[in-house]
Amino acid sequence: MSRYKVHVQLLRWYEVIVLADSPEEAVDKAELLSPRQIQSRGKRLRIETGLADVASVELAEKKSSA
Repeated sequence: MSRYKVHVQLLRWYEVIVLADSPEEAVDKAELLSPRQIQSRGKRLRIETGLADVASVELAEKKSSA
């Protein structure tokens, strides 16, 4: 059996409060926040496993027994 390195995305969900005139505007404003703003202003909710990057898959070097 071989060992592979694979890039996997994790999704970290936050709840943020934004001022808006409609739900659509609220979403637009939330999406404009930088990751740093979201982390500092938001309430951490959960982390989910996202997608694996098929293009990132490569054989991992065997562990040396030195």
